[in-house]
Amino acid sequence: MSTKGAPSKRSPEFNFDTKALIQEGATPNWTRDFPVVGEGTLIFSIQRSTPFSIVVRPKLDPGEPGANQWIALEVHRVSANFKIGLEDHYKQLKQVEGIVNLEQVGYEPGKKISYWFSYDRDLLTLKYGKGYRMEQTTLMEFNFLTGDKKIDEKTRESLKYLFSPTIRRRIEQYDLEGRKEMIQRYAARFRDVGFKGQSLQQMFPNLKAEAIGVKSESLAKSIIDIEHQVNFDKEPFVCNWSAFVLDSSKVNLFELDDNKYTFSASLPPACQELYFNVTAPNVNLDWSPEPTKYRLSDAIRYSLQGPNGKLYKTLKSKTGEFGDFSETYLRVTLGSNRGSSPGIPYVLEIWPMNHGSPIHNHGNAYAVIHVLHGGLTIKVFNKHVDRPKAPPLMKFDVKAGDTTWISPNWFQTHQLWNSTEDYCATVQCYQYGVNDLTHWPYFDYVASTKVIDEFLPDSDYTFHEMRDTVLKEFTEFMDHAPTVN
Repeated sequence: MSTKGAPSKRSPEFNFDTKALIQEGATPNWTRDFPVVGEGTLIFSIQRSTPFSIVVRPKLDPGEPGANQWIALEVHRVSANFKIGLEDHYKQLKQVEGIVNLEQVGYEPGKKISYWFSYDRDLLTLKYGKGYRMEQTTLMEFNFLTGDKKIDEKTRESLKYLFSPTIRRRIEQYDLEGRKEMIQRYAARFRDVGFKGQSLQQMFPNLKAEAIGVKSESLAKSIIDIEHQVNFDKEPFVCNWSAFVLDSSKVNLFELDDNKYTFSASLPPACQELYFNVTAPNVNLDWSPEPTKYRLSDAIRYSLQGPNGKLYKTLKSKTGEFGDFSETYLRVTLGSNRGSSPGIPYVLEIWPMNHGSPIHNHGNAYAVIHVLHGGLTIKVFNKHVDRPKAPPLMKFDVKAGDTTWISPNWFQTHQLWNSTEDYCATVQCYQYGVNDLTHWPYFDYVASTKVIDEFLPDSDYTFHEMRDTVLKEFTEFMDHAPTVN
């Protein structure tokens, strides 16, 4: 495996050792109690240019049995490892280097990355990854258990202070540099080298040197401090959820035994509300409160044909919004924006054949996508993707009648593409989570320039406007079409 870019032996990176820091009584840059007794997933969304470690240890007084035990995730430039300390016994459990699952295992200088550490109390399993918590983003895993009952009983007893459900634990985060030194270094960079291409003195020419110093230190703290950049999932990461939703009323023993579906009752609460609204029996392109001469699904197909179809002309006018003509689709809004979602929550999206979207995310919102007509290929990407040609983590096909879902961690960054021989129509709906205090109003997409741009969701038509337009257009065509003898 290539070690290109590895630090030289003179580099202080080789001197970063969690064991030594703990033995020397070093002060962690951040410490908190483990929110749940014994297990869960820690997500650190931070920017780092030097090694760091995340340590889990029993919350015990000095001198008590087990007080000196700990488990650490250590992240270096081109490697990561799990380490353990048991009183006077210390060892490295596992190390990975270079590239795993198409991802660099070490820290990435200058980039804000979500590094996650899953700590499973019951299965005695440690996992480390980047971005979303998925099997495809897991970069390192270590399981203390062997499957041999007698051996595993002894292992559980020897590790009781680290995994017992009766003992509380705390989390500590260490850096190569102390917090004060890191702030000073970043502040000097902002002050002297620049920020976004300009030094602070250039950006604020009227500020005195003292004020520039205060501002540069404030910027440095916003990057270094992780107080508000740590999330906690009370459940450890065990395995993937399915992207496909099955109504819980249709579940049987076989479905319970497989992992082919996420059951509707198991969806996050925000998704459950959306799911039951858009999968109602009458949510159908051709349902109408009064009889119509022609079907809406046929009228849409006709209007998408160029060069004179009204929907086709609207698509042409959107060329360049995200990319070329193939990256255009129609957004037909349903209802009003109630402030609980990025844009109007319910949208009928129409995807002509050989059209699709750029890679984009949904502002950490929850969402449900229900396919009304045709089919799509959905590619799922990692959280920090910044290349339009990046390889997907997974891809799957959906067809009429299928339902898929999105949450802040699951299937959030994706690309939709219609490779079928007919158009596709989906009803997509969005909602912020109850704990989302940001309410980011944009969808972020990866532009062809490799820059992550923002897209404020808008509307090409309301549903009634679109329906009236295409039915009128199709009726005129059909009623005046020559009769074939």
